[in-house]
Amino acid sequence: MNEPLAQTLREELLSLSFHAYEECLRQLLVSLGYADVKLMGCRAGSRKTTHGGLDVQAYTEMGLTRLSLVAQVKQYTEPVPRRFVDELRGAMLRAGAGQGILITTSTFSQAAKRAVAADRTAPIRLIEGEELVSLLIQNRICAIQDSENGFTIDIPAFNQLRERFPGRVRQRRTHRAKEPPILQSVSQPSAILSHIHPHYETPMLSRTHILIGVSTLWGLALIPDALTRDNVALLAGVATFGALLPDLDAVESKIKSLSIQGVRPFAPFADMANQVWGHRGFLHSPLALGLLGLVLLPSLYWVDWQVPLALWLGYGSHLMADACTRTGIPGSPFTKRIFLLPKKWRILTGSSAEELLFPFLATSAMFFFLRFLYTR
Repeated sequence: MNEPLAQTLREELLSLSFHAYEECLRQLLVSLGYADVKLMGCRAGSRKTTHGGLDVQAYTEMGLTRLSLVAQVKQYTEPVPRRFVDELRGAMLRAGAGQGILITTSTFSQAAKRAVAADRTAPIRLIEGEELVSLLIQNRICAIQDSENGFTIDIPAFNQLRERFPGRVRQRRTHRAKEPPILQSVSQPSAILSHIHPHYETPMLSRTHILIGVSTLWGLALIPDALTRDNVALLAGVATFGALLPDLDAVESKIKSLSIQGVRPFAPFADMANQVWGHRGFLHSPLALGLLGLVLLPSLYWVDWQVPLALWLGYGSHLMADACTRTGIPGSPFTKRIFLLPKKWRILTGSSAEELLFPFLATSAMFFFLRFLYTR
């Protein structure tokens, strides 16, 4: 492959708005033979989205069979974390799709590749930037054949995409090669945080927050008779709920998707919170933690004091965990970020560093239950 051409084409893709980038990939899928290729993203200029983890839907004919396909596209310059593999797999199950495709202008993390290889029941095809550029050139999407120089960039095609989809493009940093930024898609409501903090990243895995929330109950163990065999399971459940609560402002989260007899009671508030504050906005601030404490005070008249305290500790554990990441949490006013770790030690969510925490957190939670469930 012509390396200068490939690099230039990739830079052109990164310079497009997310909607223009989506349209370019839609044209590629059509050229590859897929039928009824539809973009499922949000409307231009709107932060509302209903696609639930997929950006493109299409179909392919296999003999007498019509196979549904869903795709998620990432306009990144750094490795795509595993979280999006899990998200796409969930979207496939909801859409009843037989195939999933995850496309990026960059690469995929090793954790993401392992997740794809480990589960063949919902097959996902990963297309990295190098292969994407090669497919675009082969199918002459935004690239044209020149009799003298082989292939060249189709400048008119890119100009047309920019005119049709003039959305905002994230400014990229160039002075730090070690930490390339993410080009966040404008179809994601949390994209507004890119203007608050340059290290915007994806939410921490819910299982991490759950285990940290349960582990905070070790603090209650320091209070005599606060934890017993009769209440430890209840308090663990309450702490788990509290640990998931701040992510009501995320596009998709465990707390938002919680269903009770087919009804998702938290979904309306979650949508409102995301539109008003965006992910890691007010609900992730110390002020929200303080207000939660005030709201919980009256409950002391109806329930044991351990219950509201467990909820408050779980909520606080979420904020502390996020404050250890590269994005941090909002301070006051909400233009400043709070970090609990030095810059070089901050965790990139969805990365192998977060994966390494899992066995330690799981061990802590296991010993917690063994300590109180199997002692007299």
